[in-house]
Amino acid sequence: MLTRKKVFYATTFILLVVLFFAPQLIFIATAPISIQPNVNHIRYSDAAIVFGAAVEDGQPTPILRERLDTAIQLFEAQQTSKIVVSNTDEAAQIMKKYLIEKGIPEDIIEMDNSALTTPDTCINEKSFHPEGRAVVFLSQGYHLPRLIEQCRREGVTGRALAVNKITPVEDSISFFYRCCIRGSRFLRESSLSWLVTVNLYD
Repeated sequence: MLTRKKVFYATTFILLVVLFFAPQLIFIATAPISIQPNVNHIRYSDAAIVFGAAVEDGQPTPILRERLDTAIQLFEAQQTSKIVVSNTDEAAQIMKKYLIEKGIPEDIIEMDNSALTTPDTCINEKSFHPEGRAVVFLSQGYHLPRLIEQCRREGVTGRALAVNKITPVEDSISFFYRCCIRGSRFLRESSLSWLVTVNLYD
């Protein structure tokens, strides 16, 4: 039997959950994200910005490969003329090496090797190209809403492409493990979205 106390606790819990996810849901609702199964219908951009992720044993992790492989597809489809690899110095070099091994000409690759965080990539793009250019942001769908908001605050706007829809690597793992990974990423993004909202992560 429901008591006033139980109703109060349940209502409080629901409100706290809604409050926790609110910033991320707002970012999702306002973010211009393209969810496409291929790159054929993506508008041309001056540069495709590959946001950094972890590397392991001198190789891009699966998450980073999704981003790099989508950049390769964009270039091969003549939908971009430059690929920006944005990460720490060591990781950016690994990203560049991966692209070259996949056939991307070295002069097509722009190095942003001082980006420790997502905002750093946005800040560096604005610093290197203050006049602005047409860019497409490449990352996973869960990352893009916050990424777009943080770049907007730094004066960098562009379209965003969910790379996990173009070159997914998670298909090789079990459904349960895939759900666990996506759930943990969504929770992480919700926490970081709150930090962005209160200006503690910029």
